[in-house]
Amino acid sequence: MLCDVEGNLAVNITDDMKEELNKFSFEIFGDILPTSVPTNLIEGIEMMKNAPSLVKDANNGKGKLKCVELFDNMNLIEQQLNDLFEDVKKLEPFIESSKVKQIKLLHLNYSLYQTKLRNVLSDHLFLIRSGNETTSKLDEVIFQTTNDPFSWENVAIKIDQLSDLKKEISFLKLMIKLNITLLNKNNEFQQFLWENFKNDIYIFFYDYNQTDSLNKYMNQFRRMIERREEYGAEVLFVAANIDVFNKLISNETKISLYRNGACYMDHYELGSHTHNDTNDPQEWSLFDIQNKLSGQIKEVSVLKTQLNNHESTINQQQSTIDQQKSTITT
Repeated sequence: MLCDVEGNLAVNITDDMKEELNKFSFEIFGDILPTSVPTNLIEGIEMMKNAPSLVKDANNGKGKLKCVELFDNMNLIEQQLNDLFEDVKKLEPFIESSKVKQIKLLHLNYSLYQTKLRNVLSDHLFLIRSGNETTSKLDEVIFQTTNDPFSWENVAIKIDQLSDLKKEISFLKLMIKLNITLLNKNNEFQQFLWENFKNDIYIFFYDYNQTDSLNKYMNQFRRMIERREEYGAEVLFVAANIDVFNKLISNETKISLYRNGACYMDHYELGSHTHNDTNDPQEWSLFDIQNKLSGQIKEVSVLKTQLNNHESTINQQQSTIDQQKSTITT
């Protein structure tokens, strides 16, 4: 089927409508240098498309402004420092107090530095935009920031130098994830031992300043944890930072085995002993200790009975002697 289609379309736009279409507000937030000022919506949209190249032209062909790049770097380092700061806050009871103080001071000083720098840059940007300063002054201010001890460059170096602390934090997080008991400055050691009197307790005493022995015993402790089922359900694995906990208990990195509230093996080596070791002296068994105590109590009771009987015999003999003396006297 063939059809002839014919039609006419007419759009009537009044002068008032044209005037409304030409009314628009266009605000620019940024340091760009447009070649011309847009006078209508179409020209405004076109300028928005060309904004990236206008930014490049405004910064001597270098693209992103130096102050924008500075803030990007500052924010990046701030995030790294905040992450480290939050980790230290959560794990503070298990980290040496001097390290905690170091991070807190670094975090505070960097925050103060950022606030001060942002205020200075804001003042200079205002002067530049008002035509009272040139952009060279801004470059000078940005260059001078590198000399500040808490510039983003220097703080980045300080964070890199805290690699040992980062490793310690990772270790503590791993211990928590593996349900390892962590002793801190609030723990009373002997009380902890007595509260867990029935358990074999393997304690990893560590000091991050003793690098030679740290890796050896840390790896050994991790292997023990991986094989924890071989040690039995009643075994406790514990980690204690020497600097945080108590140097009177230990001043060297090592693994010690505690049993029945006392140190059973001061320097434990992997494979030298297991929880179910049949060669253990029987006196270390809680059951045998209780039996021995019970036996000793019985022995004391028998001795006491014998002593009472002996004392009764002596009293009888003394009474007989007294009677004989009385007869002789009369």
